[in-house]
Amino acid sequence: MRKFLILFLLAGLVVLTAAGIGFAQETDVMDEADAPVEFEEADFSYGLVNKLEANQLILDEFDYDTNQEVSVTYTISADTKLEGAANLSDIAVGDGAEVKYDTKEGQRIAKSIMVEKEFIEGEAATDEAVEDEGVVEEKEEAPQEEIKLQ
Repeated sequence: MRKFLILFLLAGLVVLTAAGIGFAQETDVMDEADAPVEFEEADFSYGLVNKLEANQLILDEFDYDTNQEVSVTYTISADTKLEGAANLSDIAVGDGAEVKYDTKEGQRIAKSIMVEKEFIEGEAATDEAVEDEGVVEEKEEAPQEEIKLQ
């Protein structure tokens, strides 16, 4: 009986050891496919073109922290991509522009500039502006009917 008890305890010890190994957590080794994807960080801003020079774009933007309009300068490089304009000379004062930029040594370096030529600040297009595009149709007034209460 004593041998049976020792044999039973040894078998239980082996089973518990094997179960512990089986439930052990994996190490923190990641495959490249499991690694988190890192996106290139860039800042965005939007405003109206105030001034444009050969290597600088100045936008009037709304600063939500101070609730004021501010003028912000962006440096334009040969690597700056343009959308909505073939070249810098196509950008005019008053155009809307969205700038994707990086900040280096306190300067905002424009990575891309997307220009919106038909931007009307703070208001919907007027009937004259829409009429110039041939979109406005003559409005017919609906006939008015009298309603009599009994």
